[in-house]
Amino acid sequence: MYSPLSENIRAIAERRVNERFLPEAALPGALEATDDPARAFDGAGIILHTTPTQFIRTHWAALAGHCPSGVPICSVSKGVENRNAAAADAGAG
Repeated sequence: MYSPLSENIRAIAERRVNERFLPEAALPGALEATDDPARAFDGAGIILHTTPTQFIRTHWAALAGHCPSGVPICSVSKGVENRNAAAADAGAG
């Protein structure tokens, strides 16, 4: 699991919880959090994209070069970009 937030990575590793975004859910012991995109994508059969829409462009600017070719991406992002009120799919393609 990729996260750019070191406090989330630490909490997931130590307490098996994402306290900032999903504090009530216990995460499985096999889940590993990292801030290294290449490591997060290694061996992925599918990528689940959950970044809020307002941060998609920033996150994918850092992640795109590490994303394996041919791996499907399922986006469950919601919201709009604050700067231009664009929906998540407005910049796709």
